[in-house]
Amino acid sequence: MHQKTIDMAAAAARTLWPTQWTREDNKLFEKALITVPENSSNRWEEIAEQVPGKSAARVKDHYEDLVHDILEIESGQFELPNYPDDLDVNSGSRMSRHGDNEKQKKRKGKPWTEEEHK
Repeated sequence: MHQKTIDMAAAAARTLWPTQWTREDNKLFEKALITVPENSSNRWEEIAEQVPGKSAARVKDHYEDLVHDILEIESGQFELPNYPDDLDVNSGSRMSRHGDNEKQKKRKGKPWTEEEHK
C-alpha cells in the first residue's frame, strides 16, 4: 500500500471513530480549561494546543459532552455507577449507590453524630 493511501485511511478512521481520551489527555485538558480564559476569542484552539493530538473541534465536543453529563447527573437523570473499588468513607465497607444518595441528601448540612465520627 502506498503511504498516501495509508494516510488517507488513517484520516478516515479518525473521522469515523473519535479518538479516545486517555487519563493524561484529560489531565492536560483540565489544566488548559483552568489556564485559558473563558472569554478568549480562540479558546478551543488554545486548549487544543495543550492537548497533543486533539483538534479544537474535538476539544470543544469533549467539553460539551462533559457539561451534558454533569447536567444529567445533577438533574437525577443518570445514576452514578457502582464501581467495585468504591468504599464507604465512614465504615470502610463497600458502598451501594442505591439508596445512599437519599441518605446523603438527608444528611446534607447536618453535623455528624458522635457515632458517625467513629
